[in-house]
Amino acid sequence: MTNLLDKKNIHNFFLFIAIFSFFILPRFVANIRLEEIVTVIYAFFVLPYFILFCFDRKIMPCIIYFIFLIFSFFLSLYSDVLYYDIQFFNWIYFSKYFLFFSFICLGYFSGKFNSFNNTTIKITLYICLGLNFLWIFYQIISGNLGSLLGADKAFSYGLALIGEAAAFQVGSLLSLFFFISLSFFYEKESLSFKVLGFLLGLFLAYAVYLTQSRVSLLGVLLGFIIYIYMLELIYFISI
Repeated sequence: MTNLLDKKNIHNFFLFIAIFSFFILPRFVANIRLEEIVTVIYAFFVLPYFILFCFDRKIMPCIIYFIFLIFSFFLSLYSDVLYYDIQFFNWIYFSKYFLFFSFICLGYFSGKFNSFNNTTIKITLYICLGLNFLWIFYQIISGNLGSLLGADKAFSYGLALIGEAAAFQVGSLLSLFFFISLSFFYEKESLSFKVLGFLLGLFLAYAVYLTQSRVSLLGVLLGFIIYIYMLELIYFISI
């Protein structure tokens, strides 16, 4: 029991740093972020357990991605040997594949340890979200778009978080909270809460538009269509 608590506390510590870094801190040299470093370090310790779990439960998306990761490793290694002068370029791409898999591990163990019900994690998340919503609101009102702490704004052409200006990351985050506001609108019976969820959804949809992230815009549009379809389906089934 004590060992499980220790693992849970260690995981929550890594998750706390990842959340704070993503929402607040700017990128380092070569566009590297602190949460990426922390997540990769974390994955080195938990990856074997996660891989065994995926193969034992036959979780096909993770198994396919793991095979893809191994294939990418040998392809990068072969390219390094064949074209030594582009060695660094190939290893950057392989490291990105591993980074994506590391975040999958972090997400799985966050669910296993019920981390987002941890008081410290929840307070940190709410504070970080609140600060970023204030920053986004300021950008909309003032028209001054870009990150607050990030020095390099060349890759940004829309709304930004305090420490992150890349359109895809910002748009993805706002899209997630757009759908959360939809569920909030659907689940709450009080009219005032429904109005609040509706207004928040409109604001977030507009914010996603201002990020100019085409993937996020398409995701919001398709997701909203599916949402309306499911509401209609539930309505006809209940008749």
